[in-house]
Amino acid sequence: MNVEGIWSLRLVPPCGFRLPEESGGFIVFHGGRVLGGDSWVYYTGNYRIRGERLDFHLTSRVHRAGGGRSILGGPPRNLFFDGEAFLVEELKEFGATLTVNGMPDLALVARLSFEHALEIQDTRADYEIPSLAHA
Repeated sequence: MNVEGIWSLRLVPPCGFRLPEESGGFIVFHGGRVLGGDSWVYYTGNYRIRGERLDFHLTSRVHRAGGGRSILGGPPRNLFFDGEAFLVEELKEFGATLTVNGMPDLALVARLSFEHALEIQDTRADYEIPSLAHA
């Protein structure tokens, strides 16, 4: 299974639970690392695929203070998530269960939709940087 690429992210409440705020953003899976964000927070972490199971750990950190609201209510704040999902062939969308560290009774559901494959270029290529000096 391959999840590498850019994915849109939408957090949805579990059945019978209402989130104070809606939340969405994007996540990039690449080489065991996870990066992403939205208007208020950025995500960093790692992932591992074992068979059809995807496990990942995320840290969300606030990059823009003021004006936003956390999906859990109140202002945006730093959070730590553990997630898992079961993957199928022809993967274009999947759901993942997220638990918020320190809040064992709360599980969020994330809907991830594939947006674009990564176009990673080797940045170590040898090239000459043009001189900015004027003759």
